Amino acid sequence: MSEKRGRQASLQLGHVEDGPVSPASLSTPRNSVDWSVLHNDSHVSLEWLRDLSCASPSASTESSADSSHLTSSQPLTWNSEAFPANLKPRVPILWAQGDPDLLKAPGVGLCGSRNASDRGLVRARDLAALAASLGLTVVTGLARGVDSEATTAALEAGGQVIGVLPEGISAWHPGRWAAFIANGRMLVLSEFRPRAHWQVGQAMQRNATICALGKAMFVIEAGQTGGTLNAGQTALRMGTPLYAIRYAERSVGNELLISAGAVPIETKAQLRKALEAVADSPTPWPR
Repeated sequence: MSEKRGRQASLQLGHVEDGPVSPASLSTPRNSVDWSVLHNDSHVSLEWLRDLSCASPSASTESSADSSHLTSSQPLTWNSEAFPANLKPRVPILWAQGDPDLLKAPGVGLCGSRNASDRGLVRARDLAALAASLGLTVVTGLARGVDSEATTAALEAGGQVIGVLPEGISAWHPGRWAAFIANGRMLVLSEFRPRAHWQVGQAMQRNATICALGKAMFVIEAGQTGGTLNAGQTALRMGTPLYAIRYAERSVGNELLISAGAVPIETKAQLRKALEAVADSPTPWPR
């Protein structure tokens, strides 16, 4: 065993040896996290351990009889029943607010510009509401613009939403989504340290998680560069079926993705047909 993997750490008295440590050597009875599932030490840093040591013991969905546990953040490790198998080994821990069982349902990813046009916002609402009516959980990045419109439309249609954050779960405030988290219709996830603030690199990294959690990805409105274009390119690299809205006045980013292999969607009828195909897809879930 290497020296790095052999280091010992203790959470007692708030002391943790500096640098990466061996997860198997840790004991955290306070929240019963099984570190033995974390095989890649490079993901487990001093900051991770300090954040985990502060996790609320009331966060476990198995130990609370009411809905209050849904609004507390809870760590999901690889041995958690709800942890998506296709996120291993890239994501060592998911921090969650809401009902983790939403991860067991088939979902569809959706992304678009923070500064989308009116046509883009209308398409986002149409897609999210239709997906919800077909029993698909809508997976978004919870950014303003397209993500926010889609989240609202899916919930108003009686559907479920999974939001994937580009920051830590403790650095995010639920605001108007709090009631939907508490009633089990919305799950918010972060793969980053709970206190981590927003960074461009993290926004790009979470795009892969959105792609992994959906049976397909739909791009509403992408620019020539930026996060939405990156999300579409990531879907293509991962093999996630990719659809892009095509407008009469062409969106540069969408057209780039279509030329790279995305399926164009030009009418509402085509959108319905595509979503029905996704909903009926025999693709194993989770992938």
